[in-house]
Amino acid sequence: AGTTFVLYFPLIPETPKKPLVQEGPPEMLPEIMPRLKTIVVDDDPIVRLTICKLLNKLGIQTTSFGDGISAVDFYSKHHDSIDIVFLDMNMPLINGTDTLKKLRKIDNDVNVFIISGCSDSEEYQKISEARVSGFIKKPFQLHVLSQEIQKITQQKAVASCIS
Repeated sequence: AGTTFVLYFPLIPETPKKPLVQEGPPEMLPEIMPRLKTIVVDDDPIVRLTICKLLNKLGIQTTSFGDGISAVDFYSKHHDSIDIVFLDMNMPLINGTDTLKKLRKIDNDVNVFIISGCSDSEEYQKISEARVSGFIKKPFQLHVLSQEIQKITQQKAVASCIS
């Protein structure tokens, strides 16, 4: 008839993947931040949805896009009402660096948070030179996201009191 092979593979325990969101201790969970409007730009629909849900949990309105071109187009029409842009660096069509440059042409003072799971030092160097409001590494932590947003809102409040 034919040859029969029996293969034996060692059992390797499955290592659990890090969750995309890590909740902080209850005492560190954020306050509600109403009236803020944000744009979330990430080509991964799961990441986009996760960030939007986290921001909504904070009371923040979100509009999301899967690419930088759509986000820049929307921002060009609505930049006066957008407080923060959350931007992934690694995307098709137009990467995060080029998207950021286009956003800055529309509004040089746009608040941009880079969201990335990348640990490449060259990419991090580009990010640090880009004059961004913050860097949020995946997986996301709700209390860290809240703290970073609060820094921006506090800076805006101080700036409006000074001017």
